[in-house]
Amino acid sequence: MQTEWEAGCAALCPEHQRGDGAGAVSAPAPRWPPPALDFCEEPLMARLHAQLPALHAQYGLRHAIDEGALPAAAEALERLAASCATSGSDGASARGGEAFRALQERLGDASCAGLILKPTLAGGLEVSARLADEASRLGKPTVLTSAFESGVAHAHVAMLASVLGGPSIAHGLSTYERLQGDTLSPAFAEAVDGDLVDVPRLQAALDATAQGLRFVNERR
Repeated sequence: MQTEWEAGCAALCPEHQRGDGAGAVSAPAPRWPPPALDFCEEPLMARLHAQLPALHAQYGLRHAIDEGALPAAAEALERLAASCATSGSDGASARGGEAFRALQERLGDASCAGLILKPTLAGGLEVSARLADEASRLGKPTVLTSAFESGVAHAHVAMLASVLGGPSIAHGLSTYERLQGDTLSPAFAEAVDGDLVDVPRLQAALDATAQGLRFVNERR
């Protein structure tokens, strides 16, 4: 007999469902995970991360790294900034730190399903691209998600998502639906068709928005 949560997962998405534990789960419930659950983002608090491989072996729970990537992102941003200030950015400049090696170790484990990144919080597009490249190198996909930000940021996240390698992934950009207005003109919503985003249309919207702001500034 299904639990209420299992039934809810199956009803929402019979084939594929993602969960977000937000680091709040201290122990799995019986019949964990629900059959429709592909993976759970950060199911355990940080001090319990070492238990994730055992949970995968015992319960089949696969996790995705979300907030756990932020230390590596901060470290990569610092290393990239230092590299740019001296001899220019290169692919190796984001790697090598302790937090980055810890992220590599988690990504390489069979219990890890992939990497979840909010580029706005992770230090920008370049840092996110470097982390996504490392995940891809280790055979794991990256899912990009948005924060509550304007269509300008959504457009850039969508563009990065469009050039990531690997299999097609459903990225999380739906926070634009919560906005009453949009700085981007035409709005981000106008480039969305069902589950797809028209990236060339977003580029045109960015160009039009920049041109409009330039015109306003010139009139001041």
